Amino acid sequence: MRKSFMIVAAVAAMSFLMAGNRAVAQDNMKYVEVTAKVDKQVVPDELMLNVTVYEKDLKKPQTLESVEKGMIKVVTDLGLNPKEVMTIDDMGAALRRKFLKKDEVQERRSYTLKLSNANQLAICMDSFGRMGIYDMNLGQMKVSTELEKQTKDELLAAAARQAKENADVLTGALDAKTGKPIYIQSYYNIAQGGYQPRYMLKSMAMMDSAEGANAVQGTELDVDKVSVSISVTCRFEIDTK
Repeated sequence: MRKSFMIVAAVAAMSFLMAGNRAVAQDNMKYVEVTAKVDKQVVPDELMLNVTVYEKDLKKPQTLESVEKGMIKVVTDLGLNPKEVMTIDDMGAALRRKFLKKDEVQERRSYTLKLSNANQLAICMDSFGRMGIYDMNLGQMKVSTELEKQTKDELLAAAARQAKENADVLTGALDAKTGKPIYIQSYYNIAQGGYQPRYMLKSMAMMDSAEGANAVQGTELDVDKVSVSISVTCRFEIDTK
């Protein structure tokens, strides 16, 4: 009698494990538990370009103001609003003189442009290079909040569908059917930040102007993609009727 009871208990506790999926009977409820993982490579859509213009490097009749107007035109021609994508820090001369010797004072303006793709970056760098601007470097590149949410929702739905398909395969192999879901949990991961831009062009004002312009012209940029992944664990009732 005791031996018979032990055999029954062992059968009730037995689970079926396969690639993260399992079918079990617990508390008189039969269910199948499955895990599905999906991922996607996403191109960052927030790309920061840092630009510094030094008055001493400009050729007459260029001025800091005329170069700035030229930069604004380039941004506008891309269909962007300069007020939304450009920030300026001109570090006023009066402030600089407070900390620097007179012969160390340099008139300059620094800009940060928030662009959305590699093509915009390449066009800006090409155009600025032709204007005699060679101090440019890429700052942070990341996936925007809007694109991240869109991607996350897309992957959640895909993972849930895959989990249901996995459950159907398991129950179908046992001559049963997948019932309603009774438990769902998801795990989300995005490799945001933590990597460096591939391309950098900086301090080219020290080069000959023609050499610098040639180096900038025809710029091709390849933006590293960000990996986004979703893992979903679901439990479905097993319908044996």
